[in-house]
Amino acid sequence: MPVRVKDMSKQIKTASLLLSVFITFTAVFQVQAAVYKWVDKDGMTHYTQEPPPPGIQGKTMAPPPKVNSDAATQRLKQEEKTLQQYQNQRQKQSKEEQAQEQKKQALEQACSQARLRLKSLQRPRVNYVDKDGTRRRATEEERQRDLQKARDYIDKNCQ
Repeated sequence: MPVRVKDMSKQIKTASLLLSVFITFTAVFQVQAAVYKWVDKDGMTHYTQEPPPPGIQGKTMAPPPKVNSDAATQRLKQEEKTLQQYQNQRQKQSKEEQAQEQKKQALEQACSQARLRLKSLQRPRVNYVDKDGTRRRATEEERQRDLQKARDYIDKNCQ
């Protein structure tokens, strides 16, 4: 899953960079040349920056509106801030998903050990190792008590 977040992050950064370059070039290099619209003898409509050929009626089009570079810069900064918030949110979500997955794996391992313990306690003879390292046979009460503990743990925590 983190790979997807990194790939998405790269795509978003690339799109943001392209948007900022586009806005910058639009604002800085905007050309105020006249645009002419005219129709040739075959009925084709042409849009050019040069006047129509002699004898053909043309129409001068209004230039596109000027780009407010301050507003564009403000919008770009807002978009970058939104992008950063989105990336932070995705990163936090990814970390939470990883923590949940680790917790799930730890529980699965504990359940597996509890099932093995239950299986060993179901045998009639169970041996314990005391703190001093000596082995002894468990009493029936100890075995039954530990059997119940193992069953309770499995019932409560394992599916």
